[in-house]
Amino acid sequence: MTELSIRTATPTIGIYVRLAQFPILADRVRDRMRQEIFQQGIVSPEEFERQVRESALLSQRREGLGDPYFEENAEAWQLRLERVRDTHTDVLFANHLGIARLEQLLDEVLSSRPAPPDMQPISFNPEIAPWEMLFKQGEIYERMSPAELALYNHHLEEIKVVLIKRLMSDQLPFIGVAKGVLTIADLRRIHQNRIGTGKIGGKAAGMYLAWRSLQPLDEALVTNPLRRAAIHVPDSVFIGTDVIYEFFLMNRLEHYMNQKYRPVPEIRADYPRIVAAFLDTELPDYLVSEVREVVRSFGDSPIIVRSSSLLEDNFGFAFAGKYDSFYCGNQGTPEENLAAVLDAIRRVYASSLNPDALLYRRKHSLIDYDERMAILLSLIHI
Repeated sequence: MTELSIRTATPTIGIYVRLAQFPILADRVRDRMRQEIFQQGIVSPEEFERQVRESALLSQRREGLGDPYFEENAEAWQLRLERVRDTHTDVLFANHLGIARLEQLLDEVLSSRPAPPDMQPISFNPEIAPWEMLFKQGEIYERMSPAELALYNHHLEEIKVVLIKRLMSDQLPFIGVAKGVLTIADLRRIHQNRIGTGKIGGKAAGMYLAWRSLQPLDEALVTNPLRRAAIHVPDSVFIGTDVIYEFFLMNRLEHYMNQKYRPVPEIRADYPRIVAAFLDTELPDYLVSEVREVVRSFGDSPIIVRSSSLLEDNFGFAFAGKYDSFYCGNQGTPEENLAAVLDAIRRVYASSLNPDALLYRRKHSLIDYDERMAILLSLIHI
């Protein structure tokens, strides 16, 4: 296997495995994937089909066909083309658009299929169901009368738990509180404000849960708007924990992942060089595009770029001050503002290797934990 195929195998396999969960719908989704590939100018339809045909001919030779035009009948050749076309679609999509965009396409395709109004018992496995299916089913339950919901509340609870585990935390103490406080609308809002895939991290999850827990009190103070206004969560966007994996892979930074096992003097001595290396990197195109839109939508209000690792604000481990957060004034040109936020994101990623954080993890026997860094972009109202 070549170095290129090794580097692209993991995202391509991720696309294939995800689509394998939808054996009937996959053909329709791949049609949408190809439309996206053509619209983005990654390859023209004509060049795409030329590449498919060339790959199909190569596959015939690998299978020992010396004369492909006579040793394989038309039906077998068409089946070969279809399978090669699907594989080529997965590879191009994985390399240029990624799993996050696939999830959006899945949601779009599923949301275009109207749900029956009487769909009440869960007829699918929530653990592997796509986002839109979970949200729609959960919203059906939440619209029920209390008497009717009593029959299906266990299904609603199951859907909430699956969504909380995907978006926020796997920790049972957190899930136990969150499932009783968060609504499907809350979880949909978090999903819509997330860039990339993965969880939103401990700090973001804790902030949102704390704010939502105060809402019953807040809503009871209808006669006192000043008291209500004091309970506020800033407008925020979340960069998911999986994005840091893409960042490491595309910039070939994997060798830094064992930094946590090095001697303390080396950890401290290497850190300035690590920060410099992280600043000299590329970020995924979709991340840059979506952050640009976030910066634009925030206008000239300052932005805080905050760490939100899976361990941060964890039950029993605060990690206070161990990772970095950055203030971006957002007062320059659009490109200057964007560049400042992107550099802050790089610095937050670098702080996942901050000596103080690594030694804190070592002290609390958390050093072997797969620590992934999400990021919280929050607007500061002035």
